[in-house]
Amino acid sequence: MGSSLRDTIAAISTPIGKGGIGIIRISGDEAWKIAERIFLPKQPFTDFHSHHLYLGNVVDPESGSIIDEVLISYMKAPHSYTKEDVVEINSHSGHFVLSKILELILRQGARIAEPGEFTYRAFMNGRIDLTQAEAILDLINAKSEKGLHLASKHLKGEFGRSVSSIKEALLNILAHIEAGIDFPEDEPEVMPREEIIDVIEEKILKEIEKLIGSYMSRRIWLEGVDTVIVGAVNVGKSSLLNILSQEQKAIVTPLPGTTRDIIETTIYINGIPLSIKDTAGFRKAKDQVEEIGLRLAQKKMEEAQLLLIVLDQSRDIDEYDIQLLNRAPGGKSIIVINKVDLPKVMDCGKISNFLKSHPYVKISALKGTGIEELKNVISELILRGEDEESSDFALNLRQKNLLLEAKEALEAAIDTLRTDQVPEIVAMEINEALDRISRITGEVLDEDLYETIFSNFCIGK
Repeated sequence: MGSSLRDTIAAISTPIGKGGIGIIRISGDEAWKIAERIFLPKQPFTDFHSHHLYLGNVVDPESGSIIDEVLISYMKAPHSYTKEDVVEINSHSGHFVLSKILELILRQGARIAEPGEFTYRAFMNGRIDLTQAEAILDLINAKSEKGLHLASKHLKGEFGRSVSSIKEALLNILAHIEAGIDFPEDEPEVMPREEIIDVIEEKILKEIEKLIGSYMSRRIWLEGVDTVIVGAVNVGKSSLLNILSQEQKAIVTPLPGTTRDIIETTIYINGIPLSIKDTAGFRKAKDQVEEIGLRLAQKKMEEAQLLLIVLDQSRDIDEYDIQLLNRAPGGKSIIVINKVDLPKVMDCGKISNFLKSHPYVKISALKGTGIEELKNVISELILRGEDEESSDFALNLRQKNLLLEAKEALEAAIDTLRTDQVPEIVAMEINEALDRISRITGEVLDEDLYETIFSNFCIGK
């Protein structure tokens, strides 16, 4: 955020488009003075009260023309989203009317807010910590009800408080170590090395490991599971996509090779969001377009978190089926045997090893047979790696990596303590862990990091 925090900023805070209400937000020392110049109340009064709504018109101060009838609210600092004076103008929605009101505000001395600048100011002014700021973006982008719940817990500061408790425990240990360095003659009153090791191992590291484990919850509930349907041509991949999404997402014909590009949609299976992709059928490409489609399918297959490998029971196993099964990683692949409504031709003996090592389900995508069982197998496989005890939070990659670095520093500190080395080295390693923990909540300043995080927000947030 290169611009000054002393500026008064403004932006449209609702999506552009036709709708009932649009909101323009102003924040900064001049917020109310600017609003006064363009707002004409319906009922005259002497003073505005904080956190009240007032009805009136937005008026162009130069021409005197009325732009729109609005409701306006004033939130006096520090009791606002940014802890600054904030004004919100509720107008009718629509690109032109919102843009016209914003233009009037900018002419009165405000500047347009940068992406995420309102939330950035809330963070810099101490209203929220960095974990709560990141949670706001998660709340907006949540793809499931549980994802919404997890983001809400972060926003309420529960994750930040958990991190702070780790920090307090480390500061307590560091105080004892540094006391031993500064006052070696009082060593009996300093926490013994064995007790320090016990506290780090049994309390701090276990809590850190529990938090790291909750990264899986984020991938499942907030980001969704990247799922790819693969198989040879005409095995029923598109039919499976259609029945799972309960929409006609893909064209289905008896002709092989109908799907050439990647078809993608989001579905929910037992509440779990799946970003599911239908890919081109595997066979020898007949033209350049199909060859590109196959390369895309192979790439998506490698990137997927879950693979649905579709086989056709009404024909025998061929080389393309075997190739796909050989590429299927254990723990994230399900074999789907389709077309059980047709006479069985498939020789299951040819794939018996795969059926022993991978979960499989027999279905008819055309008739809907076995679809509920498939959904259950999908949810069981996805949730198998989720630890119920560590699913209270949903860490992002930045938070997870900082905790991993803190864990590494603390494990080094334990090794140093056990080898009876000088306490200065232990203090250095504890301080390194504290630095990583403090970066999670934003207590250690890092402007480049803030720029990266807040630039992902929309301009009005």
